[in-house]
Amino acid sequence: MGKIIKEKQQPKANVFALKTVFPKFWKKYKMFVGYIIACTLAVIYLTVWSFDGLFFAMSVIWGFSFLRLRFGSVRIYKISVIAMWAIFCFGISGIFMQALKFEEHYVLPIIIAGIDIAILYSCVPIISYYLKYNDELYGWNYFSSSADFKTKYNGAFGSLLIVLASALLALYFETEAADKKEQQFLQQQFNKEIFVPVKIIETESFNGTTYYVLEAKGEKFFVSPFEYPEVRNIKENSEVKVILGDVHYNYRLKGVKKIQFKN
Repeated sequence: MGKIIKEKQQPKANVFALKTVFPKFWKKYKMFVGYIIACTLAVIYLTVWSFDGLFFAMSVIWGFSFLRLRFGSVRIYKISVIAMWAIFCFGISGIFMQALKFEEHYVLPIIIAGIDIAILYSCVPIISYYLKYNDELYGWNYFSSSADFKTKYNGAFGSLLIVLASALLALYFETEAADKKEQQFLQQQFNKEIFVPVKIIETESFNGTTYYVLEAKGEKFFVSPFEYPEVRNIKENSEVKVILGDVHYNYRLKGVKKIQFKN
C-alpha cells in the first residue's frame, strides 16, 4: 500500500521540481535563450531565402529602430536586452517580408511586416517584464490625451513613420525594377525586329510642335523630330526598325516605343 501511495505522489513531486527548477534556470540563462532565439531567426532569414538587398536594408533599419527602446514610454536600460530585441526584429521582419513576397512586388510585404514590427515594438515592454528582461511594467505616455499618463506600451507613432518611409522607398524601387524589366523585355523584342522600308506621309503640328507622320509595316505613326532627329533625313530608300506603341488619344495615331533609322 505504501508503495502505491508513493507512486501516486511521484507526479506531484515532478511538477513541484519543475516549478522550482525552471525559475532558477530562467533567471540564470534567460539572456542566453533570448539571444539563441533572436540569432536563430536571423540565420533562418539570411539562409533560407535568396538575398534581397531591399528587404535586407529594411530589416537593418527596423532592427536599429529598436534602439529607441532605451527612450521609449517604458524604458529598457539594459543594452544587452535592447540588442537582443534589435536582432530579433531584424530576423523576424526579414522572415515576414520574404514569406509574403510574390514576384517582384515589395510594397505590400513591407507594409504588412512593418505594421507587425510596429505592434511588436509597442508590446515589447510588456513581454520584457513578464519574461524578466525588464523590471518596469508601467511608463509614461506624455502624448496621451487622457489625464492618466501611465502606460504599458511604447508609442507606435514613430514606428508607423518608419513604416511609411519604408513603404515609399519600396514603392520607388519597385517602380524602378518594373521599368527596368519592361525596358529589358522591349529590347528583347526590338532585337528580333528587322529593318523595313519607311516613308514620310506628311508633317503635322500638334500644340505648336511639329511631328512627322511616317508609314512602315503597313501602319501610320508619328515621330517627334526632337526625340529622334534622324527622322529629318529620311530618303526614298530609308528603312526603320520599329516597335509601335498605342494610339495616342490626341493625335489619333500610334506612337513608337522604340525606333532605329537606317538612312
